[in-house]
Amino acid sequence: MPKKQPRLAAKALLKMRYDYAAAAYAFIEAHCHAEVDPLQARQRQITAWSLAVVAGVRTEVQTFTAVLIQDGRPGVEYPNQVAPDNFVVLSKKRVEIDDRFDIPFEPVQPFMVFDYPSTAIQRKRWPARLGRYQHELATPYVVEFDPERRQLALHRMIGTMLVPTGANPAGRYEVAELELELGVVEGFVRFWFRGELIPLAGEVLPRLAGQAAEIARLKDELARAKRGY
Repeated sequence: MPKKQPRLAAKALLKMRYDYAAAAYAFIEAHCHAEVDPLQARQRQITAWSLAVVAGVRTEVQTFTAVLIQDGRPGVEYPNQVAPDNFVVLSKKRVEIDDRFDIPFEPVQPFMVFDYPSTAIQRKRWPARLGRYQHELATPYVVEFDPERRQLALHRMIGTMLVPTGANPAGRYEVAELELELGVVEGFVRFWFRGELIPLAGEVLPRLAGQAAEIARLKDELARAKRGY
């Protein structure tokens, strides 16, 4: 019998276990964990928008929001599960997923995860989640932000340990691989890309309107100059 058949059967069984685990997780979330802290939800939106701006320039940056990550360990029947608020993968090839990210079946692993713990939501408490990112996912960067206390920490994988990094002289935390900096502004994590603060969606339109008005004013002045008055 060809060796490929047992491998295919083992992969199909693994996929079945991941499907079952994801379905169980979705059921529990829908019936027991429907709550989302408003501050947490707002920070998710800010992060998703800001990372989308980065992805528009750095095409290998791909971002996901509130997506379940599943990964297994030898001898463990069902996968470990964690659902960060946002996470980033780096891949030139488009990563297509539905409602979950199953690491054994994906071309890349998460590069950076964002987690916003909440004292009001038991499953969102630390440090247990940090241990998962360190031991089970070996994630290169982990961002922890407590929206209630406005406390931000960036952890970087050094060897086999996630180690807190220090802020730069501007008080921001750097991720050199993404040309990104993070800092707290008015109670939320904001992002700087290549040294420039990324404006939020609500800040872009007024700026564009102001620029349009300035362009119209300059055009009017140029027309007056050509007419000689």
